[in-house]
Amino acid sequence: QRQMCIRDRGYTVLNTIFNAKITLPAGFSYQFNIAPRYQWFYDRYWMSADLPNASAADRGVNRGWSKNFDWNLNNTITWDKIFGEHHFTATLVQEAEEHRYWSDNVNARNITPSDALGFHYTQGANKTQSGFSTNDTHYTAASYLGRLFYSFKDRYMFTGTFRRDGYSGFGSNNPWGNFGSVGLSWVFSEENFMSDAHDWMDMGKLRLSWGTNGNREFGDVYSTLSNLSLAGGSMVYYQNGNSNVVNPLYMSRLAAPNLEWEKTKAWNIGLDFSFLNGRLTANMDYYLKKTTDMIMSQRLPSFSGFGSIMANLGEVQNQGFEIALNSTNIQNRNFTWNTSVLSLIHI
Repeated sequence: QRQMCIRDRGYTVLNTIFNAKITLPAGFSYQFNIAPRYQWFYDRYWMSADLPNASAADRGVNRGWSKNFDWNLNNTITWDKIFGEHHFTATLVQEAEEHRYWSDNVNARNITPSDALGFHYTQGANKTQSGFSTNDTHYTAASYLGRLFYSFKDRYMFTGTFRRDGYSGFGSNNPWGNFGSVGLSWVFSEENFMSDAHDWMDMGKLRLSWGTNGNREFGDVYSTLSNLSLAGGSMVYYQNGNSNVVNPLYMSRLAAPNLEWEKTKAWNIGLDFSFLNGRLTANMDYYLKKTTDMIMSQRLPSFSGFGSIMANLGEVQNQGFEIALNSTNIQNRNFTWNTSVLSLIHI
């Protein structure tokens, strides 16, 4: 009996990573990373119109292929130096990435004189009942970051960062966003007034931090651009006494040139403890997060001629406490028993 259905699909992936690190004088170092990635995909499917109860109009061949090319690179310069009891670390980072995607799909139907060659033959398909489509995507992103860390006696610590991120998917007026953070910590267990607790407390640290970050995920990277679509049907116009048939276009999507990064500000205060040579540890945090300029689809009145537009609309805030306890109850050569407890309280 002749085979009536065949499917053949597969991936070919090439992942590569190139990196280099150079140690320079005066406490400087340089690191470079680049990771290009290629991916090819094919999908070939055939279902014969000779199957029982089958119709040639909805049976035939589907052929599709796609290719991805992605890369990201990172350049990092670090300066790390200790002057007596003072420790400095400064870092500068440049990042870039690019994504490209191409795909083609053919749906061949009502293949004549026969579909016996399976997905190897599509030229005889009925052009009216068949279809084809393409989908190409391209976006880029870039980031610049600076970070400074300072420590005195490994007891008082400061960390400050600033980064500037750009993404081609945002509106033409606001592709870049600026974000920063500040963190302070104090290892109070090293203070003289805690000397009597050293027999049972290994470490006690107080942490304070504030920071902002951005979100760029909102689906279609072209949704901030206006779009032209086929209106359906056809129109006839006359020129020099001759009639011409054209397929009309209409604007199906409004541009959103002012769409910008979704932003989250976070405040945090925390305590870290370690007791009995690390057999009991505790982490306690209070956090407050506020997200603004949330990216969502805004409905438009019907008289505008459009259904919606991408916009920065929403705002959400959450806060709470997080407490984590970890203990090593039994530990020997043959057996270890650990216990972990996590408590989350949202306000």
